[in-house]
Amino acid sequence: MYEIDPESGIRKMMNRLGHLLSADHLLIAEEDATMLRFSHFWDAQDALPISREIQPFSREEIHAVYEHFLTESVFAIDDVEAFYRDTGYAPRLPNLQRLIFVRLRLDDRAYGYLEVINPAPEQMEKALPLLQALARFFAILLRNRNLIRRIDRLGKIDPLTAIMNRRGLLDYLKRLPEKRAYAFFFGDLNGLKETNDHLGHEAGDTLIKAAASLLESACPTNAVFRMGGDEFLMVEEVQDDAQADDICAQLHDRFRTAGISIALGYALASTPIDNIDTILAEADRHMYQEKIQHHKTRHQHTDSTPALKNIHPTDLN
Repeated sequence: MYEIDPESGIRKMMNRLGHLLSADHLLIAEEDATMLRFSHFWDAQDALPISREIQPFSREEIHAVYEHFLTESVFAIDDVEAFYRDTGYAPRLPNLQRLIFVRLRLDDRAYGYLEVINPAPEQMEKALPLLQALARFFAILLRNRNLIRRIDRLGKIDPLTAIMNRRGLLDYLKRLPEKRAYAFFFGDLNGLKETNDHLGHEAGDTLIKAAASLLESACPTNAVFRMGGDEFLMVEEVQDDAQADDICAQLHDRFRTAGISIALGYALASTPIDNIDTILAEADRHMYQEKIQHHKTRHQHTDSTPALKNIHPTDLN
């Protein structure tokens, strides 16, 4: 429970329990609404490992187990075959002889259950009070893990636009498949300062949110990031420069239709990405060339300030 890393704490507790109970396997099934998924596994050294590819399943499929949880948080099944005949319970795993189920619950929040598979027969009875006591510790570790994940997730989201920030970009890049080509579209709004000066910063915020919404709607994978201020990045897999040029032209059309002026530039790169700053610098150079051209011909462009009149509140959701 006092582990800095809750995941490490869960693994250590499962390992000690598995050896103490001389079990073949330990599993944790986490629940979400009506579905369950196995999230943590422990296998005895001499046991054939259980597949980690088990698909999520509904609580209804194991209703016999959850009926027991209505009256007892920990219960044992000494004879799985007899339990199956009496209840219709269909085991999802092979070679089940004895089982112990432990409800993982903390206050009003249910996290799922711990399942002990084939503990030694002589351990069955004395295991129950131990597991009753440890159930709360497992639930606390799962709660702490969820809190850490939520804090980490919030740290990757831009609070104004609800799209990802630079930290979210770095995390996103780690998950990209290798040997794929991507275009990094860098955008900078034109006229944000004038909007802030003439209409106030609330109007400027509305303009920034509108730009983020337009980029999200244009990106099938939602790989859109606010890099700071009025700067945005969109990442999309492409085949070549021609496809990237088409996407860039489509983005300009979207912004032009919305009455928002933006300068865009892009750079191509293949995964894995070794230095994102080099790619961003190249995309930024191309964007800046377009921004210079915008300022030269500014009298021919629609300024961003009046564009706010055309933005419907629902466009910002």
